Amino acid sequence: MGERLGLQLYGRTSQRDEDNILNGYEDKSLQSLTARLSLAASDNHDFTAEAGVTEQDRTSLMGRSAASEGCRGGCSDSYNDYTNQHVALTHNGRFAWGTSETFVQRERSENDSRDIDITNTTAKTSAVVPLVDTC
Repeated sequence: MGERLGLQLYGRTSQRDEDNILNGYEDKSLQSLTARLSLAASDNHDFTAEAGVTEQDRTSLMGRSAASEGCRGGCSDSYNDYTNQHVALTHNGRFAWGTSETFVQRERSENDSRDIDITNTTAKTSAVVPLVDTC
């Protein structure tokens, strides 16, 4: 069974300092990590479970990358935090009648600075059935 079980880990990190130029780049920090566990349960059935998280922080300070005068509604520093989490389960099947792929995915995104919190769930099943036997 050891040859039939796989684990993938992948991630990313980046940091960019804020420019000291009006309308320049803001300070940005990004980190993400995803894990995927794959199981070939038999020659005809594969299962995958995946989970991951991404976090991003952005800061734009007045007098650096953000304007300190002439703003509509007043000028202010900008602090933005964003988090995205996802989980997914997938099955691929190979049958005498054809093949199938089924998945369900749930994603949650939060942006505290904009008071956004949204959760999406997606599920799909598809099948491919040959209409003509080529053998």
